[in-house]
Amino acid sequence: MKTEAFEKYESSVRSYCRHFPTVFTTAKGSIIKDEEGNEYIDFFCGAGAVNYGHNNEYIKAKTLEYFSTDGIIHALDMYTVPKREFIETLETKILEPRGFDYRIQFPGPTGTNAVEAALKLARKYTGRRNIFAFMGCFHGMTLGALSATSEMFARNGAIASLTDCTHIPAPYMVEGLDVVKYMQMLIDDDHSATDKPAAVIMETVQAEGGIRVFDVEFLKAVREFCTKNDILMIVDDIQIGCCRSGSFFSFERAGIQPDIVVMSKSIGGIGMPMSIVLHKPEIDVWKPGEHNGTFRGNQLSFVAGKAAIEYLLENNVEAETKRKGDIVKNFVEKEILPLNDKLELRGIGLMWGIDCSKIDSALASKLSDLCFTKNLICEVAGRNGSVLKIMPAPEIEGPRGHLFIVSAPSGAGKSSLNKALIARDGRLKMSVSYTTRAPRTGETNGIDYNFVTLEEFNRKKAAGDFLETAYVHGNYYGTCRIWIEKELSLGADIILEIDWQGARQIKTLFPKATAVFILPPSMSVLEKRLRGRATDTPDVIARRLAGAALEISQAPHFDYIVINDDFEKACEELHTIVKASRLAFEAQKNAKKALFASFGL
Repeated sequence: MKTEAFEKYESSVRSYCRHFPTVFTTAKGSIIKDEEGNEYIDFFCGAGAVNYGHNNEYIKAKTLEYFSTDGIIHALDMYTVPKREFIETLETKILEPRGFDYRIQFPGPTGTNAVEAALKLARKYTGRRNIFAFMGCFHGMTLGALSATSEMFARNGAIASLTDCTHIPAPYMVEGLDVVKYMQMLIDDDHSATDKPAAVIMETVQAEGGIRVFDVEFLKAVREFCTKNDILMIVDDIQIGCCRSGSFFSFERAGIQPDIVVMSKSIGGIGMPMSIVLHKPEIDVWKPGEHNGTFRGNQLSFVAGKAAIEYLLENNVEAETKRKGDIVKNFVEKEILPLNDKLELRGIGLMWGIDCSKIDSALASKLSDLCFTKNLICEVAGRNGSVLKIMPAPEIEGPRGHLFIVSAPSGAGKSSLNKALIARDGRLKMSVSYTTRAPRTGETNGIDYNFVTLEEFNRKKAAGDFLETAYVHGNYYGTCRIWIEKELSLGADIILEIDWQGARQIKTLFPKATAVFILPPSMSVLEKRLRGRATDTPDVIARRLAGAALEISQAPHFDYIVINDDFEKACEELHTIVKASRLAFEAQKNAKKALFASFGL
């Protein structure tokens, strides 16, 4: 191992190489190799920059494809095709489905660039200089971002005045302290010597602070405080974003929308340098060129970033993060925590920390060193590096399941067809939707539908429990996110029996889902079937018939049409669609990865 060149010529500021003293050469997935051929399992992921694994095949292929075309690489902030495609993908696949209306700013390639831009914008918009930040936070190493960072070791490196920031105790620091009331007191009391801030900047999970997960109620309270006092809320999602917490944005679990969001690291897909600032349209008070940077338009980053969004949606990385996060949590709880009752586990998604401070603040660093001798890369975090940090990548190992959407006007027979199809095909599972309507005669809760009150439905919707929701014939319907994501990750093929509104939402999230529309042979037959099943009142039947025309008008947006004139024939046609979908190239490649790899496919 030759390290002389680094030791002789590289600045002493180098850090990670001191913790992991070897020369790395190649990396794939969660495995990194050094020049001596040793393989290491990566539980660090570039501090969150390679959430989708090293050299992710899909993202890498898209990047290489663009690189080979002599497409423009450096373009400042000029209009380019990759930039447009990234913006459109982020907007339509991530922001719009969540109901978020943000402008997108490209401030420069690093996370600290994004923080600097966000702070500057908040001050420009409000006309106020002060910023509230929480003790235990880390926001970057340039002077503005460093002012908001609390760690004295990092701040002392500046040898400069780090001003215009008030650091607030984090909610876990002072027992019994109502942090939000404390902030309110600071801005209300004219003897607090504290200027009203332009913004509150926060991580929803303090990663470098020791894997401190802020609870949902606190996040909501900060949001309310900011709204009440005309203060902007900035969420730093640089490390915990891009599915690391289990959702694309870490704040989704609280059902809130910050005024400004900063992202970097895995927004660039496979470690490509990129950062973004998302801010509400009314906050966009920049003048042209008022904040810029030479490398804010890296086209390879746009290509990789777009591919990353496609990859995470197609492979349900959110679900994989949650599933594997549970594996990590359960293992540590069963195998490690019993070794010493002073150990503490904290985390969310695939970011976990084992706090060793009650034993010895130096223990975590010793364990990190020991892990490295065992070919496992783990970093430390927290005060004095007392927390062993666990951040694996949510790689997709086995074949993933496929989504089938079956829609139809009420009375067309989709439920009967789906039940018959599942009886024929053991690989299929039916998603059981949630609904606010009352059960019909013969329907069973948990089998036909999950019947809930309107209040329960709204609570679940606010918590992000649904992949899609729709209001149909006077009632609400929703598809359970967690169940779908879990079953797909385990390889099950899922049938979603939903209306056209929900189908449209699902197709946005899962573009490769197969959508089938069931047509009746005629409107007269449809009416006869509705009246014949004797489960609805005449008013309900009339309403369903009136809505059928609109529902049928959506049929052209589906992949396949099955006409339910002859039940057995329709069921066979539906099954044929399922079998054909499994034989598509991507489906076969997903199911037989080793074979396709052997052919270079």
